[in-house]
Amino acid sequence: MTVEAMVRGKVHSDELSLKELQAVRQNESPDPVRFPHPHGGKDIVEVKDKVKLRVSWQPMWDTQPFGGKKNGISFFQNPAGRSIVETNLFTGGSISWPKRFLVWEFVLQFGCRGIARFVPDYIKQSDLLCDLLTDGAGLFFTLEERPTFSIPLNMMFQPKKGQFRAALPQPFLISPVQPFRVELLLDKAYQGTKHTVVRCMMNGYFYKEIQ
Repeated sequence: MTVEAMVRGKVHSDELSLKELQAVRQNESPDPVRFPHPHGGKDIVEVKDKVKLRVSWQPMWDTQPFGGKKNGISFFQNPAGRSIVETNLFTGGSISWPKRFLVWEFVLQFGCRGIARFVPDYIKQSDLLCDLLTDGAGLFFTLEERPTFSIPLNMMFQPKKGQFRAALPQPFLISPVQPFRVELLLDKAYQGTKHTVVRCMMNGYFYKEIQ
C-alpha cells in the first residue's frame, strides 16, 4: 500500500498533512547510484512458496515523545493504537510475513506533535540540538539482539536544522518476523514539553505481497 493509499483509505483516523505527504513522496524516487535497486529495477520478485512481492522505495517511520528520558528512546516497538502520523509500522519490533525491508538510510527529525500532523521546525531555535551534539547522543540499530549499526549524532549529515541523516555503505535486510530495534541513546535526561517529539525514519526498499 502506498502512502497515498494509506491516507485515502484512512487506515487510521488521522491524516498526513499535504506538506508532509509531499515530503514523503520525494523519497519514492531514490538516487539510483547511492541507493541501487536490489533487483536491477525489477519491481516484482518471487520468494518462498511462490509468493510474489512488489518492491518499492518508501520510508518507515516512528515518532516518540522526547524529554525526561534517561537512557534513550526506542522506535518501532509499540505501534498499537497509534495513528499513521505517528508510525506506519503495525507490528511491534518486526515486519509480518511475507514483508521485508531493505534499509539504506536513517533519518532523525526533531519537532512537535500537532493535530494530525508532525511539525518539523518546532525546536529549530532551541539549544537542545547543540546539547545533543556535544553530549554523545547516538543512533543504534539492532537486528536480532545483535548490534548492526551505530553512529553518533555529530557524525550524521545535517541537511537542515533539527534533522540528521545517515546513509549506509551497505544496506541491511530486515526479514519477515525478524526482531529489530532502533534507539536514540542519550547520556543524560533532557527536559522537553509534552509536545516535543523525535521521529525516526528508515528509507529503503519495501517488499509487500501482491494481493
